[in-house]
Amino acid sequence: MQHGLDVGIQQPRLGSGMILRLHASSIAEAGSWSRLLPTGNPGEVISTLLWYRSTR
Repeated sequence: MQHGLDVGIQQPRLGSGMILRLHASSIAEAGSWSRLLPTGNPGEVISTLLWYRSTR
């Protein structure tokens, strides 16, 4: 089984939009991402996704 960690750093509005686009494209479930957290830089947030994939 393979696994990975995806990280998105964006402005809050863009971060939410990116997660929804990935969900609509059946790439990643919207509920699988962490909530948007501030990075310490003004107007910037981060979200992470841990994923697993079968390696048949």
